Amino acid sequence: NLYSNRNTQGKLSVDIPPIPDSPYGAAKVYMEALGRFYANKGLPAVCARIGNLNAQDKPRPLSEENPQRWLSKRDWISLVEKCIQQDIPDNFVVLNAVSKNDKQVFDWSNPLGWEPQDKVEDNIVKQADHFEENLK
Repeated sequence: NLYSNRNTQGKLSVDIPPIPDSPYGAAKVYMEALGRFYANKGLPAVCARIGNLNAQDKPRPLSEENPQRWLSKRDWISLVEKCIQQDIPDNFVVLNAVSKNDKQVFDWSNPLGWEPQDKVEDNIVKQADHFEENLK
């Protein structure tokens, strides 16, 4: 995990320096730093903090109260298209790539103007349905 701080609106923002809580989280921070290194050399870099993107294209919460990290395939595709179609400010941007959610904790504002279209609450899979699907 990368995050332990939130902004004044209670959201996890890319403007708040990440504080990794594991070697996995530290590797994510390292990759963002490497992206910035190459951006300074002239290579545009977008570091997307990708939510839970999965083959079923459905939110898979640990509990029904915690589905906030889902990223739909449609939102992921629209973000990639946005990154390809326009210039990257200062050759570098970090952004949260998550779909909309009524209980959203990730701030997805970004200088590219990307905004997710899909919403967790319209696509939620109940925990029991998720386990039954995966047993097939």
